[in-house]
Amino acid sequence: MLDVFSETFGLNGIQVFLILFILLMCAVVALFAMIIEHMAKSAWTNAADAMGLKLSGDSLKNYRLEGTYQGMDLQIVARHESETVRTHNASRTIHAYFVGVNVGLSPAWHHFGRIHKKKPETLHKSNVPSFLNALSPNRFDDELHMHLEPDAAMKRLFADDEVREKLLKTSLKTGNLTIFNGTLLIEHKKRVLDADLLKAYVDDALALAELLESRLQRYQPTPGAAPAVAPSPAPVDERVTYW
Repeated sequence: MLDVFSETFGLNGIQVFLILFILLMCAVVALFAMIIEHMAKSAWTNAADAMGLKLSGDSLKNYRLEGTYQGMDLQIVARHESETVRTHNASRTIHAYFVGVNVGLSPAWHHFGRIHKKKPETLHKSNVPSFLNALSPNRFDDELHMHLEPDAAMKRLFADDEVREKLLKTSLKTGNLTIFNGTLLIEHKKRVLDADLLKAYVDDALALAELLESRLQRYQPTPGAAPAVAPSPAPVDERVTYW
């Protein structure tokens, strides 16, 4: 058969071998891509079923889970970024996949200000904390930036040691963390192919959201009621910039 192929197209044995090898590699790459997409679809479908969320999208570039889980509004979004980098001799395409967990917070969080990670991971950058950062006495301020409205409850909430520690630990192991306009966003630079990993990301986000809501109830008095005295109220951190 190879002889017929060679005679038909006027190719020698080495040329035929190279063509067949290239075709084989293309088939392997296509098969690998199909396997990855199948694993991704299974993972996101299983996660949707486990948490009772609605799944939309058709690939790791645009999968989306929406609904209510453990009493909180959730939106889990997959996204993809790519860029072609050209050099003198060749070009290559850089790809990055992200999955973001959005948790809806109570109305008090719509106008409290903004908190965000100072150096979020991007297509080109992976924010891995250095050894010096781990030794810094101002790790929280190095990692997160805060602007708060002039609200005494919020000031005390974000001066709470447990809240600050939870925010810091969460930010250090994620690609991005933002609290703004009533939504907590925790994003990971990851191509998620496992339902358990996806659920673990959700559980981490919910744990932080529940801590924030519980501390808000502690420090913010109920309208019309006498202000409750919180046990050992946290002092206001003067290093935080407030609006």
